[in-house]
Amino acid sequence: MTTLTETIIDLADCHTTLYYLGAKPPQIASLPLGTAESYCGLYKTVAAPARVTYIDVSGGNPGTLLMKLSPVYRDNNYWEWYLGSRELDIYHEYAWDNIIPIEASIATRIEFIADARFNFNVSPIPRVLLYPFGWSACLSLRLTGAHTPDELSAFVQHVFTAKAFHLEPDPAPPGQPPSAYSLRDLFDYVAQGVRNDAFGGNRKDNDSQQIIAVTTVLGKHGGGLSLGGLSVPMQEQILRLVKPEGPAPKEPFLKYIFRRSDDEDEEYVVYNDQKRFIWLKHLLKAEDRNYDHLRCYHNNTFRSLVQARHFFELLGMAGKQKSMPDPLQELVQTAVNNLEITKEDDELVWPGTYQNASLREFLQDPAIAKAIKRVKKPAKSDEPRLLE
Repeated sequence: MTTLTETIIDLADCHTTLYYLGAKPPQIASLPLGTAESYCGLYKTVAAPARVTYIDVSGGNPGTLLMKLSPVYRDNNYWEWYLGSRELDIYHEYAWDNIIPIEASIATRIEFIADARFNFNVSPIPRVLLYPFGWSACLSLRLTGAHTPDELSAFVQHVFTAKAFHLEPDPAPPGQPPSAYSLRDLFDYVAQGVRNDAFGGNRKDNDSQQIIAVTTVLGKHGGGLSLGGLSVPMQEQILRLVKPEGPAPKEPFLKYIFRRSDDEDEEYVVYNDQKRFIWLKHLLKAEDRNYDHLRCYHNNTFRSLVQARHFFELLGMAGKQKSMPDPLQELVQTAVNNLEITKEDDELVWPGTYQNASLREFLQDPAIAKAIKRVKKPAKSDEPRLLE
């Protein structure tokens, strides 16, 4: 019998706005996000050793939701791969050219509502990733204590389909029952606070509607989840980790599996849309630095999906504009550079300095190639190309 002892689930939405980057400047600049100079200056402040709070960078205006602001790359090796550099002390200089988001904590604590079906600990940690053109609300759920693969699948479905969370302090009126929030309710609550604090209260942002979710088993004892030994019911439960809502996946089970070679039955990633389940047996052995490596693989998978999704959504919004001011063109060019797959001598050339199987699967979505083509196309036949 397979018993899981620790699992990590990272979730994120994706909002896109041209509040700072449209043809006309915004009336209210909540934060200095709209140009290379201002964004890099903000990042330099945030990256300083001293604690930086929202009020420190907002002209003295108190925030409604955002609290401490930090560089996203502290204690996160993904950004070393992404930037191709270990010079952390000058990362802030690359913040605009490489579209490095700012990480923010929030004033509200999020609590999981206890459910008798789940006899394990659930530790939620929320945060916000701020971009010059939008944000992601992120929620990390760490499960500790014995749980089975079936229980993990049921838990992920519960998180996506039930009102599973409380907020503290509770916004419910005094004397009323505590408010219960679904995952999307929670992200909507965060979105309103981020709009107020970072984008002048403007509500003209686009919500991608697709929640990114990466689930990785970090500890277990007993048996494993070998692809060759999974029953049909267990295959269905695993697929629900990457399709927790709506009808069950219709394709054969192996259509959703990536493995490095045909004989690797316990080293694989299950994928569907922007959701992933990672099972890497060799890193589940309690020796050396396996745990650290497994957590790093999880973080890299999640971070790279969030980053690529933001690039894609930026192209989608920019492609609808009649013209692009220079700051928007600069960011769009960076997005293209990190998404566009090219060919050289009939070989695929992957963009950027970091790719893994999960990211490559995302980059091959035909919608990305269409979005790139649209931003490169002239807005009108007699106008210059938007990108050179």
